[in-house]
Amino acid sequence: MDNSSLPRYVSVAAKYRRATLVALCMAVLATQVDTTVVNLAAHPIGEYFSASVDALQWVLDSYNLTMQCCYSQAACWPTFMVDDSCS
Repeated sequence: MDNSSLPRYVSVAAKYRRATLVALCMAVLATQVDTTVVNLAAHPIGEYFSASVDALQWVLDSYNLTMQCCYSQAACWPTFMVDDSCS
């Protein structure tokens, strides 16, 4: 099959498939480590600020949601540089 008939982003994605997989795995690992660290620090933070469990849960959920949004947008960045498919 001739790559000239494929859209440019498909041939770029096929070329960097292994690098994309490694980057995705590293992002998932970073997310898990980050979430674990923040959850382990929740108790001392709650004691320091005299926060309730409900308040801490809201803060942790909003932090994790914000980080996931940033990661998902960062995952679209290489494709966005070639084709405007993530916007």
